Amino acid sequence: MNTSNIFKLSLATLAFGLLFTSCKKEAYINTANQDAALFTKTSDNYFVENVTGDSYTGTIGVSRAVTTDTKIEFTVSSPTGAVEGVEYTIPEKFVIIPAGQVLDSFKIFGDYAALNGGTHQLILRFKPEVKSFVDADSCVINLMPSCDEANPLISILQGDYNNTNETLGTSAYGPYTTSISSTSPAGPTSATAVVENIFDSGWGPISFTLDWTDPNNRTTTVITQNAIPGSDAGSLNAAYAGLPVAVRPYATSGPGTYSACAQELTLNMQLGVGDGAGGVLGYFGILYQVKMKR
Repeated sequence: MNTSNIFKLSLATLAFGLLFTSCKKEAYINTANQDAALFTKTSDNYFVENVTGDSYTGTIGVSRAVTTDTKIEFTVSSPTGAVEGVEYTIPEKFVIIPAGQVLDSFKIFGDYAALNGGTHQLILRFKPEVKSFVDADSCVINLMPSCDEANPLISILQGDYNNTNETLGTSAYGPYTTSISSTSPAGPTSATAVVENIFDSGWGPISFTLDWTDPNNRTTTVITQNAIPGSDAGSLNAAYAGLPVAVRPYATSGPGTYSACAQELTLNMQLGVGDGAGGVLGYFGILYQVKMKR
């Protein structure tokens, strides 16, 4: 909260496999061009799972059986800037349709961690020398990470939250920008997230425990600090100017919540005043709640 908003508070006593949405398969029939190649889907979604070796299978066909093994090559581009070998890998940019057959497949391997919550687009297009149907000579693949709150990639929460709003008691402020500078494992179903610029006055870092033991009841819990770096309790009450702000979970409200998939967090805290020597003078008897959205 901007320091121009001074809250007059009195201290109270010690009181957070491969899924895939198939698009409609188009049927291409052209009796005048029976040996032309085609992508059997001109667009599709590839939801990358957080498992080693996850892949997408695409199919290329011809309109009639080939008489000899036939190699059909394609190129790949990404208007969104996906880098091969980083967000995705295609080991072979061709198929070889066996003699007597009409179809063969290729693989795309997505990298869940490298996607880091982002979405990319790949455009596959036959090389110019490939005879193909004009309305099926390319395929657009939307590459994105799947999201499972029971098995989250917590690192996707890192970065700026430009739509952060907060309330301290009945006083509201926002939007402003907070950020999560780092995340790290804390247990099999928990992690620590480090949040910067809470209160919009450079406070931080303040650390929170994210817990998904119950994926349907995910929580955020602030880790108690007797002196938040960069804080001045004078922002809360001028009488405490020069002393640090303390923070702890607010028992009355319970923990906050979060969604790794939606990349949103609600942080519940109780603020207090540190004594400047590692201890705490006391806590304000109201909820401080910060809601972080991208």
